[in-house]
Amino acid sequence: MPYVVVAVSLAVIVIALVAGLLIWNAKMEPGESLVDAFSGGGSPDEVSACSSAPSTDISAISTTLSGLQVTLSATGTCDSGDVLANSDTRITVSGPGGVVAAGSFDFSSNPVGLPSNSSGRQLMLTFPPGSYFGTPAADSANSYSLSVTREGVEGAATVPASSEPYSATVSSPWTPDGTSAEALVNANLRTRADTDRKSILASYDGAWVAQLSSKRPGLYAEGRTWDNASILEEFVSLDQRFDGAWLLWSDEWPVFSTPSLWVTVTRQTFTGPAASLDWCRQQGFDRDHCVAKMISSTRSPEGTTAYLR
Repeated sequence: MPYVVVAVSLAVIVIALVAGLLIWNAKMEPGESLVDAFSGGGSPDEVSACSSAPSTDISAISTTLSGLQVTLSATGTCDSGDVLANSDTRITVSGPGGVVAAGSFDFSSNPVGLPSNSSGRQLMLTFPPGSYFGTPAADSANSYSLSVTREGVEGAATVPASSEPYSATVSSPWTPDGTSAEALVNANLRTRADTDRKSILASYDGAWVAQLSSKRPGLYAEGRTWDNASILEEFVSLDQRFDGAWLLWSDEWPVFSTPSLWVTVTRQTFTGPAASLDWCRQQGFDRDHCVAKMISSTRSPEGTTAYLR
């Protein structure tokens, strides 16, 4: 008899499950799978373009050999979220010295859906040489801001919302109205030289370094005529190659005899001129591209320079 009771009980359970599935199936949306129905499924929420610009918060900004890289969180300001989908989406990054990067991004073929929740979506934007105008300090992301202007052709009107990280690179150069790349670079070189001067005066006044470059706009050297943009590009290359460099304006340091030069020196310091020159040799430099130099706010050019032989 107990076996009969168990068998009857199992039959009742199976009948109840089948009935439940039939009722659930009747409530399912057309095209919805049983897995989707049980998981609360369906397609992800879709977002459409918002009339106002997204809210952005820069978390990191740095220069690499690929260009200026900006990492930020972007959030739609409309309740329904936002979409970046224009073929000419103009993005400007500004800092203490003014505009530090600007360029046009083409999002028309691969629109970016932005959620409206507080977590936002991480965007990693790259501004290659020619579209960035300065070198931000590594620890100053909170002093930079970003603005977005939508121009050109708009792509998809709605796309699925997403919180997945998204990477993009400037598709064409662009500078804000009333500005020029050369003027923007000059302003940012000036800001960088001011920042580095404070660092040197605070802890390294009188230190020996290796001088790697001295250039001014209009100078013809190394087979080219230099301008502010090419001076900045060389500085970034040396800064990356040697894990840090300082930028000096020669007029501000009495150890230089030639005025109006942007001078790049190593952030690495040495015990004296001999150690500086040994380092130059180890890096494969000749006397025209590496000089031992004392950086001092009080000394004259005499006794503060040594050359490779």
